[in-house]
Amino acid sequence: MSANRFRGEYPLKVGEKTYTLRFGTNALVTLSEGLGCKTIMEIGSRLSSDRIGFRDVRMLLKAALERHHPEISETDVGDLIDEMGGVVAALELIPAVLDAAFPTKQAGGGAGDPNGQGAAGSGTAS
Repeated sequence: MSANRFRGEYPLKVGEKTYTLRFGTNALVTLSEGLGCKTIMEIGSRLSSDRIGFRDVRMLLKAALERHHPEISETDVGDLIDEMGGVVAALELIPAVLDAAFPTKQAGGGAGDPNGQGAAGSGTAS
């Protein structure tokens, strides 16, 4: 199965295996509960580079993997992090996975605008 960018999925190849990561709603709820955060702002603050811990990194990847790889345990995720190059490599991956889940809108279309039309206006007479 390959990652579908239109669904916010991100492919991660480690060794001979390719994983599909996704920060969908369920993953974000799992992450929120695991981090003990109630709001998106709390999650962002907790995950800032000076406050993030090893457990947090493992929890991030576990949450992103749960949709397509529910069989992977926390210990497996820790081993996967080691195999991909360690915590620093995992931290470098997170922004790309988040970008896939929450793409920024480009001029002339983008996220949420399948026809590339841009924002609807009120016409030329306004």
